[in-house]
Amino acid sequence: MNFFRSIFKAIVFKRYLFIFFFVFLSFFVFSVLKGNSLPDFEYTIEYPKNIDIDNQNLLKISTFIFKDKDIKDIANIDISLFYKDNIIYKTKTNSKGLALININKDLFKNLKSKNDFNINDQKNLELIAKIGNNQERLSFNIIKNYKAIITLDKPIYQPGQKVFIKIITLKQINNIFKPISDNFILEILDPKGNKLEYKKIKTDKWGTLFFEYNLSSLINLGTYKINLKKDNDVISTVNFEVDRYTLPKFKIELKTNQNYLVINRNYQMELDLSYFFGKKVEADINIDVFSFDAQFYKLYSINGKTDKNGKYIFNLKVPNYLTGIDKDKGLLKLTITAKDKANQIETKDFIFNVYSNDIISDIVPENEIILNA
Repeated sequence: MNFFRSIFKAIVFKRYLFIFFFVFLSFFVFSVLKGNSLPDFEYTIEYPKNIDIDNQNLLKISTFIFKDKDIKDIANIDISLFYKDNIIYKTKTNSKGLALININKDLFKNLKSKNDFNINDQKNLELIAKIGNNQERLSFNIIKNYKAIITLDKPIYQPGQKVFIKIITLKQINNIFKPISDNFILEILDPKGNKLEYKKIKTDKWGTLFFEYNLSSLINLGTYKINLKKDNDVISTVNFEVDRYTLPKFKIELKTNQNYLVINRNYQMELDLSYFFGKKVEADINIDVFSFDAQFYKLYSINGKTDKNGKYIFNLKVPNYLTGIDKDKGLLKLTITAKDKANQIETKDFIFNVYSNDIISDIVPENEIILNA
């Protein structure tokens, strides 16, 4: 009897032991699953549509929940960025539920050797952002912020002459414009918009290029345009005149202290006319004032007569806006026509650069680091 009682106690003990083990195991599994499960949360994503991979472009992800009509930040949410099937960045939201990621070329260093991928050659970019168990597709347009300065040896040329062109190119890197060696398109257009030159060029390590263009002896007269392009966008333009030289009957001089003009100002200028043997010219004067927008168009005219000393004083009013002012500079042309008592007519053009302010500067550092003196 005692034997059967002992067996029964052993069976009951094992049964309770099994139940205890099962309960303990269930509690352990539940705890693990609960610890690994993600809370239900909301999130927002903010990012610029257009990015420059050489500068800062912040992707901002916020995670939070609504609790009792309040918003509570959620920390430690896993954030991953993927380019195609490659993970390029991992982080977690901070105590404020924020994750800030700079979308620049450093993210793609490890992809550079894969499948000949080069972020500098891309115009569009698509990334996958994994936020916890959620996924979002992000699309970007890759832009590049360039500036260029084009200078010529003179503003007016004759047919058959050579145009000397100097180009300095800059690119914004880490929010500072620096000289850049890169590929560009140089384009020269005649007054009718015909392309005379369309050439691929590359600036040196100082961002400079020197180019010579020979004007044909049989060529359209008028205003020519030089464009510098990058990725089909014009980043800088300069104009010059082509005209034939004929021996004048008398000389027209414009006397002014101004080598440039500023918008919305008045300038007093003086004309001085004289024959080449020294005698002063009494003549009727017509001054046409032109602005430039694809071609020169007339703004207004000024009429008068020189005195017996061959002088004529007039006031030039610069408009409060000219095409090109918002980007770099505008152009104002004075076409002066004089007719003397013998009905001999002479015409001469004077072109002024027009700026929005007295001081416009472009600073190109020789070194990336500038120390205070």
